[in-house]
Amino acid sequence: MRILKKILFDPQLGFVIRFKLYNKDIPNFLKLFLIKSMFRKYGVLIGNGSSIGKNVKFVHPTGIVIGDKVKIGKNVLIYQNVTIGKANNSKSKKDGYPVIEDNVIIYANSVIAGPVKIGKGSIIGANSFVNKDVEPGDIVAGNPAKKLIIDK
Repeated sequence: MRILKKILFDPQLGFVIRFKLYNKDIPNFLKLFLIKSMFRKYGVLIGNGSSIGKNVKFVHPTGIVIGDKVKIGKNVLIYQNVTIGKANNSKSKKDGYPVIEDNVIIYANSVIAGPVKIGKGSIIGANSFVNKDVEPGDIVAGNPAKKLIIDK
């Protein structure tokens, strides 16, 4: 009975089930149904053309937006209210979507915009605005995001 209750009423589990189905090789009309379902219930919008790797975890799945052509690698953690997508900059000739490599952590309320590459194992701090590439292993934070120097 506890398992059935958890499946029916746990919002995290409900999102995980929808997300895992979305990542399967299923017809587009089912993907669109799942996208609408995730948006309606959790406020999470994942573009139909996005590519999301294995073991991506949405720690608090609410208010997350992932653009149409975003590429996200494996083992990425994404916290609440994160936006990853195309920059709307009429002055910029560069047009594209972010690429998030493996083992990246993106903390709450962060925005990653434009054709940027977030390197393997990097960390994006909370409330950061990232519009430039982040080197592998770097920790960035702020608006605009800057590399943090951590004494070890």
